[in-house]
Amino acid sequence: MKFIITLLCLLSPLYSLAESPTSKEGTIEAIGDEFGNLETSITQADLDNLALMVGDNFTLTFGKITVSVHLGKTYGDVEKGEWISFVNWEKKLRLARNLANAAETLNVKVGDAFSIKKNTD
Repeated sequence: MKFIITLLCLLSPLYSLAESPTSKEGTIEAIGDEFGNLETSITQADLDNLALMVGDNFTLTFGKITVSVHLGKTYGDVEKGEWISFVNWEKKLRLARNLANAAETLNVKVGDAFSIKKNTD
């Protein structure tokens, strides 16, 4: 029994070396016709793995463009023109701009790749 406890004590620091992911790549799956909202392949599980919760901000990178995005509940969580994101009914991330067109801003099309990264303030 002493051997097992000693072994566990020796191996436990290895678990702390494994870091949680801080970024996730995704693709644009659909673009809303009216407002240019971006439906993505990033899932609620991906957000959970990044430890992103409602109220947090993250960085969206598309090509050479990088923007700060708020993970919120309503468009009113941000000022006009600012970036907002939600988990949609399919439990996937929607990227949008309050009273502005996200697709036109980034000049994206369906299938384009992007990444998100948790802000570590």
